[in-house]
Amino acid sequence: MKHKNNHIFTTRELIEIQSTAYYYQHPDLGFATIANSYPEYAQAIGNIFARMWKKLCQFKNERKTSKMILVELGPGTGIFAEKIVDVLMNQDISFSYHLVDVNERISEVAERIDATFHHETFERFARKWKKKIDFLVANQALDMWPGKNFILGKNSTKKVGWKLLQPETMNFITKDDLMDAHLSWKKNSRSLFWIKHLQVGKKKWKKISPKKKDSFLEEHVKLPMMLTKLLREIRLGGIIQDYWTFGEPNPLAAGLTKVDCRLIQETFASDPWTPLYRYYETILEHNEKNRNKRLYTKKQAIKDDLPSITWFPAPIIPFGSVDVTHAPNMEELIDKLSKLHFNHSILTVDELINNELQSAISTSPTDWKSERFIVFFEKEWLTALSFQ
Repeated sequence: MKHKNNHIFTTRELIEIQSTAYYYQHPDLGFATIANSYPEYAQAIGNIFARMWKKLCQFKNERKTSKMILVELGPGTGIFAEKIVDVLMNQDISFSYHLVDVNERISEVAERIDATFHHETFERFARKWKKKIDFLVANQALDMWPGKNFILGKNSTKKVGWKLLQPETMNFITKDDLMDAHLSWKKNSRSLFWIKHLQVGKKKWKKISPKKKDSFLEEHVKLPMMLTKLLREIRLGGIIQDYWTFGEPNPLAAGLTKVDCRLIQETFASDPWTPLYRYYETILEHNEKNRNKRLYTKKQAIKDDLPSITWFPAPIIPFGSVDVTHAPNMEELIDKLSKLHFNHSILTVDELINNELQSAISTSPTDWKSERFIVFFEKEWLTALSFQ
């Protein structure tokens, strides 16, 4: 095998490449999340943004000439964006909406709501964006935009890196190789796999092994540095909602199916990690059996052909065919917001909707408990406008 540093991909690069490849093979727009499952959620946020905007325009006496600038990272199905647009238009607010995503099908959403589509990664967008932003929306976006990734051992901290392996040749693919046509994700790429490595020296990397399994679970994925740059451009505030972790660790996870688990077992039959994927397969089988019991009733038999997907910590990840994500740490985000002089509120979806719409929703039992928490933030000086 080749062991050169130009074979090492960061976790951010892994997710950027994997997401682009994934959406090419799975063009559906996003997953079922609270943001696109409950229109009340978007309506409540739209009401908050509208109220803050009117307060600012009233203070500056410029409502008729100003245009609200909204940026949404990872619009998913676009249902959230469409609802926000409806709320703002109904309140006669002029706005400019920007959608950022690697899925080129978001262009269809942008066209429907007359928004600007930025077909690029969050990192690249943050580096290029030079204007002020009035409101930032990030629903299930930070988990797709990681910063530094490391594993905390007993006596040391080691960086996490990834190599892209072609098992047939046992060669690792370089970044330049990845751009070649014969390795493009537009072709059949199920013969490539991401392999997790740890940095063991200045220029040396070692494949993580089950002997390190305790350390493997003590993985830390930081918030990206470019998020700070983007937050500095915000004039008023925004909202961030995700599958939060409220403490460390927060390992990277891959959305695996039984097919993925079996593929890894067949390809890496003698690998020390193979029993882990055998165990994952049993969990997925159990999940599918339980799901089918819920779907079938005596009155009406409902067949669900969608495979069960569960997010597992994974040292081996099939290239392109699975989603890769992590749970951002809420305490880290709150600390970052405080340093940038934002007031913040941590609400549940139920609290947000009840406060704004005086109505209640019943979230599905399948919604992750940690997904229900929302971080709403606004510039500290906005509070002062209320007393003018």
